[in-house]
Amino acid sequence: MKRRVEINEIGYRVGASHPNAKLTNEQVEQLIDDRGPGHAPLMSLQQLADKWEMSKSGVKGIIDGNRRCQLSTWKEIDA
Repeated sequence: MKRRVEINEIGYRVGASHPNAKLTNEQVEQLIDDRGPGHAPLMSLQQLADKWEMSKSGVKGIIDGNRRCQLSTWKEIDA
């Protein structure tokens, strides 16, 4: 049986397909939405970290676009 995984331009798994991923792509989008606009955030980094059960630095990396921001495509692999 085959399944689809998300990969970057050099073939490494990224996003929710990465083996160490804690959040789905939908959860990452929700985390960013929870933060609100940059000039008037709705929630602090600590509040987001508590809500999503992750570190403040992890939240900041996602918000700043340093994590989970690679361009990707899909590949079928054996399950």
